[in-house]
Amino acid sequence: MNLENNVENNFELIFLQLDKFVMQLSTSQVVSELQTIVERVSFSEIYKQQVADVQATVSSVRTLFSGEVSSEMLNFIVWIAENRALPLMAGDTGRAFIDYSMRGYKDVQEIKFITAIPLRDAARQWVIDKLRERYPAPARITFEVSTDIVAGFKLHDKSNTVDKSLATFTADMAPEYVSQIINARSTP
Repeated sequence: MNLENNVENNFELIFLQLDKFVMQLSTSQVVSELQTIVERVSFSEIYKQQVADVQATVSSVRTLFSGEVSSEMLNFIVWIAENRALPLMAGDTGRAFIDYSMRGYKDVQEIKFITAIPLRDAARQWVIDKLRERYPAPARITFEVSTDIVAGFKLHDKSNTVDKSLATFTADMAPEYVSQIINARSTP
């Protein structure tokens, strides 16, 4: 990465890379994990270590953030360390990057696809491809698992919800079904 002295230009380059790494995460999760990164990079002063040995810094970054942020965000911060840009994630500059990212994500539409079980990669890609017809990039398509659904799916965007879950289907038909059973038993 070609970092210039102009922090705003650096932010633009880094934000574009960030977005490539975390495209499957909600913007709220991205901002939350960025806050964790800025806090940890600042307080650990790991950004000072990177001048001497990039590989040692990358190893330290992996240790510091494994289990603390998503794998996507971990890959991003490793990329930052490999490109000697950790100082941009520390202190006031790091907080300014969070602000820059929040402005960048402000108008990005989020679509949440909720299923009862995790989808395989091929199924996720099929869903993404189908949803992209209606929600073109830079819209975020995220996936969530909720056992309340039982089977099927729910789709939420900012203004609509599509509920094709078994739980809703059976809840809607249960009163009618129970009435039919009671009426059938009371008939001689």
